[in-house]
Amino acid sequence: MTIETLRKYTHLIGEINLIKAEIADAYMPVSSPNGHEVLGAPGTRSSDPTAKAAELASELHETLITNYIEAIDLRMQIEKWITTIDDPEISRIVRQHFIIGPQKTGPRRRVWTWADTCESIYGFRDNRHARRKVTNYLKQEERREE
Repeated sequence: MTIETLRKYTHLIGEINLIKAEIADAYMPVSSPNGHEVLGAPGTRSSDPTAKAAELASELHETLITNYIEAIDLRMQIEKWITTIDDPEISRIVRQHFIIGPQKTGPRRRVWTWADTCESIYGFRDNRHARRKVTNYLKQEERREE
Protein backbone atom coordinates (compact mmCIF):
# COMPACT_ATOMS: atom_id res chain seq x y z
CA MET A 1 0.00 0.00 0.00
CA THR A 2 1.21 3.50 -0.75
CA ILE A 3 0.35 6.84 0.75
CA GLU A 4 -0.75 7.95 -2.74
CA THR A 5 -3.42 5.23 -2.87
CA LEU A 6 -4.68 6.21 0.57
CA ARG A 7 -4.77 9.89 -0.44
CA LYS A 8 -6.53 9.02 -3.69
CA TYR A 9 -9.32 7.37 -1.70
CA THR A 10 -9.58 10.39 0.60
CA HIS A 11 -9.78 12.82 -2.31
CA LEU A 12 -12.31 10.63 -4.08
CA ILE A 13 -14.60 10.72 -1.05
CA GLY A 14 -14.25 14.51 -0.95
CA GLU A 15 -15.11 14.73 -4.64
CA ILE A 16 -18.17 12.51 -4.11
CA ASN A 17 -19.39 14.87 -1.38
CA LEU A 18 -18.91 17.88 -3.65
CA ILE A 19 -20.77 16.22 -6.53
CA LYS A 20 -23.67 15.38 -4.19
CA ALA A 21 -23.85 19.04 -3.17
CA GLU A 22 -23.72 20.13 -6.81
CA ILE A 23 -26.56 17.75 -7.67
CA ALA A 24 -28.63 19.15 -4.82
CA ASP A 25 -27.97 22.68 -6.11
CA ALA A 26 -29.00 21.66 -9.63
CA TYR A 27 -32.44 20.72 -8.32
CA MET A 28 -33.00 24.14 -6.77
CA PRO A 29 -35.68 26.24 -8.51
CA VAL A 30 -34.34 28.22 -11.43
CA SER A 31 -35.61 31.78 -11.73
CA SER A 32 -35.42 34.34 -14.46
CA PRO A 33 -32.04 36.09 -14.59
CA ASN A 34 -33.53 39.59 -14.73
CA GLY A 35 -36.61 38.99 -12.57
CA HIS A 36 -38.82 41.14 -14.82
CA GLU A 37 -40.11 38.54 -17.24
CA VAL A 38 -43.74 37.57 -16.97
CA LEU A 39 -44.53 33.90 -16.52
CA GLY A 40 -45.71 32.42 -19.79
CA ALA A 41 -44.42 35.32 -21.87
CA PRO A 42 -41.67 34.65 -24.39
CA GLY A 43 -38.25 35.48 -23.01
CA THR A 44 -35.52 37.53 -24.62
CA ARG A 45 -33.39 34.39 -25.09
CA SER A 46 -34.45 30.96 -26.17
CA SER A 47 -33.35 28.75 -23.30
CA ASP A 48 -34.85 26.25 -20.95
CA PRO A 49 -33.13 26.48 -17.54
CA THR A 50 -35.07 23.50 -16.20
CA ALA A 51 -33.88 21.27 -19.03
CA LYS A 52 -30.32 22.49 -18.58
CA ALA A 53 -30.50 21.77 -14.85
CA ALA A 54 -31.90 18.28 -15.51
CA GLU A 55 -29.15 17.58 -18.05
CA LEU A 56 -26.48 18.77 -15.61
CA ALA A 57 -27.94 16.62 -12.82
CA SER A 58 -27.96 13.59 -15.13
CA GLU A 59 -24.29 14.12 -16.07
CA LEU A 60 -23.37 14.58 -12.43
CA HIS A 61 -25.19 11.36 -11.49
CA GLU A 62 -23.12 9.46 -14.06
CA THR A 63 -19.91 10.95 -12.66
CA LEU A 64 -21.06 10.15 -9.13
CA ILE A 65 -21.68 6.50 -10.01
CA THR A 66 -18.24 6.22 -11.61
CA ASN A 67 -16.62 7.75 -8.53
CA TYR A 68 -18.58 5.45 -6.20
CA ILE A 69 -17.39 2.37 -8.10
CA GLU A 70 -13.76 3.54 -7.96
CA ALA A 71 -14.10 4.42 -4.25
CA ILE A 72 -15.52 0.97 -3.45
CA ASP A 73 -12.63 -0.73 -5.25
CA LEU A 74 -10.08 1.39 -3.40
CA ARG A 75 -11.85 0.85 -0.09
CA MET A 76 -11.70 -2.93 -0.57
CA GLN A 77 -7.96 -2.73 -1.31
CA ILE A 78 -7.39 -0.58 1.78
CA GLU A 79 -9.50 -2.84 4.02
CA LYS A 80 -7.58 -5.93 2.84
CA TRP A 81 -4.31 -4.14 3.55
CA ILE A 82 -5.45 -2.99 7.00
CA THR A 83 -6.13 -6.61 7.99
CA THR A 84 -2.46 -7.42 7.26
CA ILE A 85 -1.15 -4.72 9.62
CA ASP A 86 0.24 -6.28 12.80
CA ASP A 87 0.34 -3.05 14.80
CA PRO A 88 -3.18 -2.11 15.98
CA GLU A 89 -2.09 1.50 16.54
CA ILE A 90 -1.14 1.91 12.88
CA SER A 91 -4.34 0.28 11.64
CA ARG A 92 -6.38 2.57 13.89
CA ILE A 93 -4.54 5.67 12.63
CA VAL A 94 -5.01 4.63 8.99
CA ARG A 95 -8.69 3.88 9.49
CA GLN A 96 -9.30 7.14 11.37
CA HIS A 97 -7.42 9.38 8.97
CA PHE A 98 -8.18 7.89 5.57
CA ILE A 99 -11.57 6.22 6.02
CA ILE A 100 -13.50 7.78 8.93
CA GLY A 101 -12.08 11.31 8.68
CA PRO A 102 -13.14 12.05 5.09
CA GLN A 103 -16.67 10.89 5.93
CA LYS A 104 -16.85 13.60 8.60
CA THR A 105 -16.09 16.34 6.09
CA GLY A 106 -18.34 17.75 3.47
CA PRO A 107 -19.05 20.76 1.29
CA ARG A 108 -19.75 22.96 4.30
CA ARG A 109 -17.14 21.50 6.66
CA ARG A 110 -13.40 21.77 6.59
CA VAL A 111 -11.03 19.05 5.44
CA TRP A 112 -9.95 16.38 7.95
CA THR A 113 -6.33 16.95 9.02
CA TRP A 114 -3.60 14.94 10.71
CA ALA A 115 -4.14 17.08 13.80
CA ASP A 116 -7.78 15.90 13.88
CA THR A 117 -6.62 12.30 13.60
CA CYS A 118 -4.09 12.75 16.39
CA GLU A 119 -6.68 14.37 18.63
CA SER A 120 -9.24 11.60 18.07
CA ILE A 121 -6.72 8.84 18.79
CA TYR A 122 -4.30 10.30 21.33
CA GLY A 123 -6.29 13.18 22.81
CA PHE A 124 -3.94 15.98 21.72
CA ARG A 125 -3.57 17.95 18.50
CA ASP A 126 -0.35 17.48 16.57
CA ASN A 127 0.18 17.57 12.81
CA ARG A 128 3.17 15.25 12.83
CA HIS A 129 2.80 12.52 15.47
CA ALA A 130 0.26 10.21 13.78
CA ARG A 131 1.47 11.04 10.27
CA ARG A 132 5.04 10.15 11.18
CA LYS A 133 3.95 6.78 12.60
CA VAL A 134 2.12 5.88 9.40
CA THR A 135 4.88 7.06 7.05
CA ASN A 136 7.53 5.21 9.06
CA TYR A 137 5.41 2.05 8.94
CA LEU A 138 4.96 2.38 5.16
CA LYS A 139 8.71 2.87 4.70
CA GLN A 140 9.42 -0.27 6.75
CA GLU A 141 6.87 -2.22 4.75
CA GLU A 142 8.43 -1.01 1.50
CA ARG A 143 11.89 -2.11 2.66
CA ARG A 144 10.55 -5.57 3.59
CA GLU A 145 9.09 -6.02 0.12
CA GLU A 146 12.42 -5.26 -1.60
